[in-house]
Amino acid sequence: MITSKKIVKQLKDALRDFGEYAFDDKGPREVMNIPPIVSELRAMNGSEAGKVMKEVAEKHDRGKALIDHLAACMQDSPDDWFDAMMEASGAEL
Repeated sequence: MITSKKIVKQLKDALRDFGEYAFDDKGPREVMNIPPIVSELRAMNGSEAGKVMKEVAEKHDRGKALIDHLAACMQDSPDDWFDAMMEASGAEL
């Protein structure tokens, strides 16, 4: 199961390997392996996934950019799941 700690570690690794400029300029999808994170979040209920995402935003200064990207990747999820995730996460599209 994915946790905020695991996601933040992946974020830190990406920033170390590719740099802050690449993350900010090209976006998370270019420096991180986003699909497995999205898959694991989708395996949770929407509010649980949102809580994990909110923790990511609170634990790292670039976490908000990452969770906004993750939310955009999950827009095609069922409406009730997506709405619960968005409410719990505080992500913005």
